[in-house]
Amino acid sequence: MNLDVNGQPVMAFNFRENVDKAFENLMGILSGIQADEAMTNGEVVFLQNWLSDQKYLHNDPDVFDLLDLLSSILEDGIITSDEKADLSQLVSDVLEYRDDYVYMDDVDKDAFRRALGVFSGIAADDELTDVEVSYLNEWLDSHGELICHWPISEVNRLVKSALEDGVITGEERESILSVLYEALGGAFSDDGAASGKTTTLPLDDIECVEFDGRVFCITGTFAYGTRKECQDLILRFGGKVSKGITKNLDYLVVGPVASRDWFNTSYGRKIEKAVGYRDEGYGLKIISEEVWRKSF
Repeated sequence: MNLDVNGQPVMAFNFRENVDKAFENLMGILSGIQADEAMTNGEVVFLQNWLSDQKYLHNDPDVFDLLDLLSSILEDGIITSDEKADLSQLVSDVLEYRDDYVYMDDVDKDAFRRALGVFSGIAADDELTDVEVSYLNEWLDSHGELICHWPISEVNRLVKSALEDGVITGEERESILSVLYEALGGAFSDDGAASGKTTTLPLDDIECVEFDGRVFCITGTFAYGTRKECQDLILRFGGKVSKGITKNLDYLVVGPVASRDWFNTSYGRKIEKAVGYRDEGYGLKIISEEVWRKSF
């Protein structure tokens, strides 16, 4: 640790700049690896070694997912074609979905972070007053550039609905608090720390999934098996598989979430895009692995 003349730790003022530079480098490396759409053993080993050396990136959720998958692939010393296909798909997701979020302009990124701070302050006591709802409404109205981003779009919808008739019901307060928790990754404990409970995802409440001719996209890590195994099962039951989120998609199937920062990842951006199409009335359903597996 570097200390100043008074024996105090020197602040790393350039830390954020170093993180941004390292991430830009990573996006370039991923683009190069994916250029020929043929993952090789050498590329797998190179990516694992490079990421392991990047101390500035180890707290990034996407980098954590990449390192976790790479560690699993290299654990037994054998790199299978299925493992390379899984890694290739994860790399593609980071490039396609995270890139859009990373390059949100600086003003929007700062406003997004400020929004999460506002949500934290309002939800800190697990209560929601009429004054807080009104403040949320005014704050969101003054930051209209954020309304297109989930979960802020959902907070705005619920707040507007609650204020529409001039009476904020207990159910409406609970709904708003619930989506604030979703944005923050969980409720708060008495000591002010996040509770760490799994984030509630914007899932559709359905009991059965139809397969014949339906188009599926999967994201996340599945207990059932690898992405290829999941995709093969969908095809076997008459479904179709899409690698990305499109308006023709019928189901986005999401694996369990371990990180409270899921919404800042390519995984979260994929879900956000699906929520947008769903809210526009395209008939897309977002379901959990559990619901998906019960349908076989």
